Amino acid sequence: MSGTKKEGLAISRIIRAELVMGKKATEEFIFKNQNPKILHIASHSYFFNFEEMNAHPMMRSGIVLAGVNKKIDSPNNDGYLTALEFSRMELEGTELVVISGCDSGRGAIMPSTGDSIYGLKRAISVAGAKSSLLSLWKVNDLATVEFMDSFYSKLKNGEGKSKALSNTQKEFRNHKIPGYRHPNVWAAFQLSGDWRPIDF
Repeated sequence: MSGTKKEGLAISRIIRAELVMGKKATEEFIFKNQNPKILHIASHSYFFNFEEMNAHPMMRSGIVLAGVNKKIDSPNNDGYLTALEFSRMELEGTELVVISGCDSGRGAIMPSTGDSIYGLKRAISVAGAKSSLLSLWKVNDLATVEFMDSFYSKLKNGEGKSKALSNTQKEFRNHKIPGYRHPNVWAAFQLSGDWRPIDF
C-alpha cells in the first residue's frame, strides 16, 4: 500500500472524514465541496523557480490531481490545481488546509512588489481558510504518514494546531526509527495562520 493511501486512511479514521482517492480526486470534486472544516490533500505538489518556468508566480506552484495524464478539453480540469486556481476556492469556513506533498509551502516573490511570497500558502489564505500546514522541501513518504497520524491524533484530542505540531515534532526528535529523528523529516511542515484547537 502506498504511503499516500495509508495517510488518507489514517486521517479519515481519526477525524471521521470523507476519503476520496484515485480517479475521484479531481479539481472538480475539490471545487464542488466548498468550506470543508478540514481539507487535507496528500499528493504531489510542485514549485518552479523563475529559471525553470517564466510565468506568473501563482502559476508556478500547485498540486497534481487525478486526470493529469489524460487528454482534456478544459484547463480547469487538467489535473493541475495551480495556486492561482486554488485562490478562487470557497474556504471561508475551513479551519485547516494541509497539503501533504513536497515543496507545498514554497513560493515566488513578485518582482513588482518584492514584499510578498506567492504560492499555495498565499492562495489558501486568499481563499479564506483560517490556517494551513505546508512543507518547505521534499518529504519522506512513509515518515509523513506517521507524522500526520500523530498530528491529527493530537488535534482530535483537543490540542491547538500549533501545539499539536510542536508536540509531534518533539515526538519525532526522539523517534524509535533513527532516520525519522532528522530535521529533514520533522521540520518540513510549517503552520501558518490560526493556532487554536479545532472543534470536532
